[in-house]
Amino acid sequence: FIVVYSTRRSILTINIVECRNLVSFPHKKCDAYVKCYLTPDRSVKKKTSIKKNTLSPKFNQELKFSNITMAELSSRVLEMSVWNAGTFGKKIFIGHVQISLDNWKWTNTPHWYPLKPKECTTCNLQSQHDDTHDAIKLPYTPAAVEEGNVKVTSNVDMVCPAREVNEIELQDIETYVKCYMLPDKSHRSKMRSTIIKSTNSPRYNHNFVFRGFNKSELMERCIEIMVVGVGSAGSRRKSNTVGGIRLSSGERKHIGKPAEWMDSNAEERELWMKSLSAPGMETISIIPLRSHIKPTCSYS
Repeated sequence: FIVVYSTRRSILTINIVECRNLVSFPHKKCDAYVKCYLTPDRSVKKKTSIKKNTLSPKFNQELKFSNITMAELSSRVLEMSVWNAGTFGKKIFIGHVQISLDNWKWTNTPHWYPLKPKECTTCNLQSQHDDTHDAIKLPYTPAAVEEGNVKVTSNVDMVCPAREVNEIELQDIETYVKCYMLPDKSHRSKMRSTIIKSTNSPRYNHNFVFRGFNKSELMERCIEIMVVGVGSAGSRRKSNTVGGIRLSSGERKHIGKPAEWMDSNAEERELWMKSLSAPGMETISIIPLRSHIKPTCSYS
């Protein structure tokens, strides 16, 4: 690529020249294109045309950002990511490059950079109210307060600031949240939210309520929350896990026996233990989804 700035016109031009030896896909097919942002501002996106069925696409295409001063560029990072347009609406992330424009040497010489994987492929659970940042609310109400029933409520919303989750753009799929109280061989505890259609920032605002557990029982239990994506109306309706979390003590044991699903990480365990130690109080937290988590229960 070549980066050129016009002081007279206040235009930044990125000439995307070519990519070489992209990751091999099945049958060596890749419909590649490049997206560009001037971060931290992600409101303006520029992208190339798609070059089909090649692992070494030649673009020779100019992408222009207008009305931007040199002073503004000094605080910006040029982010270029390469994607495979794929089939059935799935856009697959291949790699990206981030270039700080502070002290950039403005020449017409092409620059070559190796593509890097994303530093983080998770997304944050975040609330509908950005000023409070509440993501998961777990008010634990002891039996004495609620007529013999213990209630655990999980209120889930999700916002994906990076717009790229689990290497699939959510704007092309529908998503919902599925929740279980583990262990649950019969799937009787299954609950799910409504489906949110085609958005990078789905907001569910959905409550999952589990009743009839005391504190000692909850120490041996796990709440599994999964964000599930399904293809849009014009594509295959296959379900896939976008990401998920498990809230538990994290001991990897259930009643003294090994249990892989009791594998909560530090953040998940902290939220769970806080909720149990403060009966009747809402425990609020923002927890990153684990993108490679395997659901304990099926999608049925």
